[in-house]
Amino acid sequence: MGIYKKSVRLIGSNKFFYLIILLFLLESIWIAISSRYPMAFDEAFHLGIIQLHASQWSPFITNQAPLTSKYGALTTDPSYLYHYLMSWPWRLVNLLFKSDTYKIVSLRFIDIGLFAWGIILYRKLLLKVASPAITNASLLFFVLVPVVPLLAGQINYDNLVFLLTALTMLLAVNFSEKLKKNVVDIKLLILGFSISLLACLVKFAFLPILSAIALYFAYCLFKFATKPKHSFRKALKLNWNSLSQWRQIGLIVIFLVSVGLFIRSYGVNVIVYDNLVPQCNQVLSISECRSYGPWNRNYNDFLNNKNNDINPIKYTGGWIYGMYERLFFTINGPGNTANYTTVYPLPVIGITAAVFSIIGILLFIRFSKQILKKNNLLVFYLFVTFSYIAALWGRNYHDFVHLGQVVAVNGRYLVLILPVITVAIALGFQKLLASHTKLKFILIVMALLFFLEGGGPITYIYASNQNWYWPGNNLVQNINKSAQKVVKPWVITW
Repeated sequence: MGIYKKSVRLIGSNKFFYLIILLFLLESIWIAISSRYPMAFDEAFHLGIIQLHASQWSPFITNQAPLTSKYGALTTDPSYLYHYLMSWPWRLVNLLFKSDTYKIVSLRFIDIGLFAWGIILYRKLLLKVASPAITNASLLFFVLVPVVPLLAGQINYDNLVFLLTALTMLLAVNFSEKLKKNVVDIKLLILGFSISLLACLVKFAFLPILSAIALYFAYCLFKFATKPKHSFRKALKLNWNSLSQWRQIGLIVIFLVSVGLFIRSYGVNVIVYDNLVPQCNQVLSISECRSYGPWNRNYNDFLNNKNNDINPIKYTGGWIYGMYERLFFTINGPGNTANYTTVYPLPVIGITAAVFSIIGILLFIRFSKQILKKNNLLVFYLFVTFSYIAALWGRNYHDFVHLGQVVAVNGRYLVLILPVITVAIALGFQKLLASHTKLKFILIVMALLFFLEGGGPITYIYASNQNWYWPGNNLVQNINKSAQKVVKPWVITW
């Protein structure tokens, strides 16, 4: 076996994946321990609501104190589950530590763990549609996208949503594979549906993913039930009776709780406010909502809307560029000021990511019939991905038309489905270079070297300064300064 084939085998090995996880942990942990609070991705917002939940036993905020209007309309906000769950470790660290730094870093570490678990589950998913080498290579580039460790290393509900996206998709896939063996696994069906409902209570943006997964479950069941000699009711009853009584009770409880909580939030909101997620001013007064930053920004934009060009094609071009740009940029937290410092993608990694992504997507489209032939699982992954992206674009475009300004176009929103996109890009190249092992290996090495011109935490290290770090932590500041001295000479900028 030649050196290139050996290298491909190494890339596809479990040991290589463990190195990817180790790399991810190192880069995200460094972000967590070196970046001052609050970081830019709404970290103060999330911790503030976590602290509110920590002051009560119930997960529901039924009465909102006046000073809490800076968090929006909490009594009708369906995205509360992450904050409630994280309120319990917050209660614990309050007992263990006096330092706010230790408390915040502890919660950041929990988020890193959630994200790492999500990567592990995503690997299980991707191995069902791609080779181990392609899967590991795709995940390597995924963890080197600068916004990934930046997001994972801070307190943010997107880290839990990333995990739940992989988990619910994996449950749906395992259910469909059981159906092929004529087994209707009701445990997977109930868990998949129930966890999807609960994921919508972590972040309402999960709703399109819930819809896609529910449709997939329905498609699988319909396909099974319409096959000759298949009795759906008989298979369902047989599987249910094979479960112990305690498991049956547990599944019923999980199902009822998840459905009940979902209806309590989204169902009541629709009935009372005719909106899944009511606007702040539907619940609170305008003067109260003025203290809620995102709403106040949108309100001011609405008042000053000059009906700019709302051409959806033109908007889409800017939207795609904005998403790409904010996947490869870095940004600090405001610290004691009201301003953020945004550093846009370093040139080499920015160009590399754009070129490889565009070519890979075009190649995937070119060979889509061959790639997707008899690969129904990849079709499902892409269906979930496109459902989410379409909903995200639709919401952003609606806001643009309504407000006259581009808002909430953030690359981090794509992180939860980015592993599917990276593997699709890799499959495009794989199809073109199927018989050129040497060339594939060279391209991987070249892309990896170019990604090291800003990948992972490198853009953060390159751009950061003393105001980005925890104040008073001389060790962290000195290590970052030393890392800058190493990084800056070989990072190409112009």
